[in-house]
Amino acid sequence: YIRSLNAGGGTNLQGAAMSGLEQYSDPNSVNIIIFLTDGVATLDQTLVHSANTNNVRINVFGIGSDVNSQQLS
Repeated sequence: YIRSLNAGGGTNLQGAAMSGLEQYSDPNSVNIIIFLTDGVATLDQTLVHSANTNNVRINVFGIGSDVNSQQLS
């Protein structure tokens, strides 16, 4: 399966963030999303913040030489 994957196209960071925030969260535990990204993808921070209704902690790690660290903060 892994060999059949193609790394063409872009990073859908927005879709990943929204999908992660839609997952079940347990109010009795710490809910965390961890992103590993090249940091080049576009992301609507306002939309992600407003969708984070369960106070999920989001940690972002940008990897590479052209990471847009301002966007990921």
